[in-house]
Amino acid sequence: DMCTAYAGAGVSEHQEGVELSPEYLFSRIKMIEGSTESWGADLRMVCRALVSFGTIKKEDSPYELEV
Repeated sequence: DMCTAYAGAGVSEHQEGVELSPEYLFSRIKMIEGSTESWGADLRMVCRALVSFGTIKKEDSPYELEV
């Protein structure tokens, strides 16, 4: 699921020209799925999240993935 969120954010970053938050996109995907325990989001789900919620700049995101 994070892989698809990173893919969606990466493609959108190229278009928008700013660094975006894959963590925010991941949270919107989980919101659509209705469960934080579900797995297997695909690119269709990422597109649905992007259309429904958009995305935000990484610096404006309340979410951060600890690496």
